[in-house]
Amino acid sequence: MNRFKILMSQLMLTFIMTTTYGQTGVFYYISDPTNLPNSKVIDIIETPEGNIVMLDRAADDKYLNPVIHLLTTDKIGTLQKNVSAPVENLYDLVKISPFNESSFLVFGNLTLNKQYEATQVTIDDKGTILSQSKESQVYSTLISDVKKVGAYYFVLYTKSGKNEKYNITLNKVEASTNQVVWLKKISSEQNEEADKIAVLPDGRIDILGKKYNDEMTEYVPIIYQIDENGNQVWKKGIDLPSNFSCQSFSVNDAKEIVYLCGYTKNPTGFSETRLVRLSSTGEELNYVILSDFSANGLIALKNKTYIAYGSRFYVDQKQVVTKAKYVIFDPMLRELTSKTLDDTDKPDKDLIQQLKTSSDLNTATQLMDGRIALAGKIFMPVAPNNPKKQNVPLLILIDSDGTYQK
Repeated sequence: MNRFKILMSQLMLTFIMTTTYGQTGVFYYISDPTNLPNSKVIDIIETPEGNIVMLDRAADDKYLNPVIHLLTTDKIGTLQKNVSAPVENLYDLVKISPFNESSFLVFGNLTLNKQYEATQVTIDDKGTILSQSKESQVYSTLISDVKKVGAYYFVLYTKSGKNEKYNITLNKVEASTNQVVWLKKISSEQNEEADKIAVLPDGRIDILGKKYNDEMTEYVPIIYQIDENGNQVWKKGIDLPSNFSCQSFSVNDAKEIVYLCGYTKNPTGFSETRLVRLSSTGEELNYVILSDFSANGLIALKNKTYIAYGSRFYVDQKQVVTKAKYVIFDPMLRELTSKTLDDTDKPDKDLIQQLKTSSDLNTATQLMDGRIALAGKIFMPVAPNNPKKQNVPLLILIDSDGTYQK
C-alpha cells in the first residue's frame, strides 16, 4: 500500500512538472480599448504562490494621465486579475515587489510643479491603494531602480542639487519598518544619472549610470562599485559609441559584469546591441555586437547563461515595424539562440497583412520552474475587422533553452 502511494505521488509530481514546464507561448491582454489604449509593462515578478504579476504603465491615447495597471496570470499565462488605480501626478513606474499575500509595493515617480518626486504606493490585488508615501525634496528626485535583498530595499535615485547638477544617490531601507539604514551620495560634482543597481551576496554593490558633458548634449556609461556600507571602491567608464539609447547590466557568480547597450547605427538608422564582459575590477575582457537588435535589458539565468530582450527594427512595405526579440548567450558572450516574433506567431497568424503588429520586450524574470517570462507591449488591432490599433500588454513564456509553443 505504501509503495502504491509513493508511486502515485511520483506520477502526480511528474505530471505537474510536465504540465507546468510545457506551458509556453505568446499571450496578450486587451483590457480597456477606450480609456487606457497605451500600455507598457514596466516590471514582472513571480509571487510565492507561483502567479505572474505584471506592472503596466497604462495611459490615454496621448500617452498622458498614466495609472498603475496590474495584471495577474497563473503559471500558464491565463489572466486571473486585471485591476488599475489612478495616482495623482503619476509620471512613471519603476518596480513592483510583493508586500504581503494580497498586496504589492510599487515604486515610481510623480511630477509636480515642474519637479520630480519619488513615491511608494501599497496596492492590493483588487486595485485599492492602501497607502502612499511621497519623498518631498527641495530639488527633483527620481527613483531609477530598486532591488530587494533579504530584509532590505536598495533604492537608487537620480537627484538634482543646489548647483543644478544631477547626481547619483543610494538609499538602504529596512523593508519591514521603512527605516533608512544609510543614505549615500555616490557621484561626483559632474552631471551623472543613475540607471541600474546590482547587489551581490557578499554585500558588494554595483551601480550603472551615465556621465554627461557640461552642455548635457552627450553622455558615456559609468560603473561604480560600492562596499556594503555605501562607500565608493572604484569608478570606471566603458569605451562605447556615445548617446546609446538604453543600457543595462548583470553580475555573475564570478563577480564578472556583463554590460549591454543598444544604439542606432548611423546613417542607416538600424539598431545594434553591444555586449561587454568586464572583470570584477571593471576591466574589459571582451565584447560582441548583436546586429539588427535594439535591446532594452538583460538578466542572468540559473544555468549561468543570460537573456537579452528588446526588439528588431525593419521596414515592411514602407512601414516601420518593430518585432519583439530575445537572445540567449553564454558567459563568454557567445550566442546560443535567438528568436524574433513573426507572422507565424499569435496574433499575427490570425490577422490580414494590413493589420500586422509591432511589439517590444521591456522586462523579464526567470520563474521558479526554470521557464523565462518576458513582457512588454504589442501594437495590435483590438477588435475583429477594426484597423484601429492600441498598445496591449504582451507576455511571452519560454523554456530555458529559448523555445516555446506556437
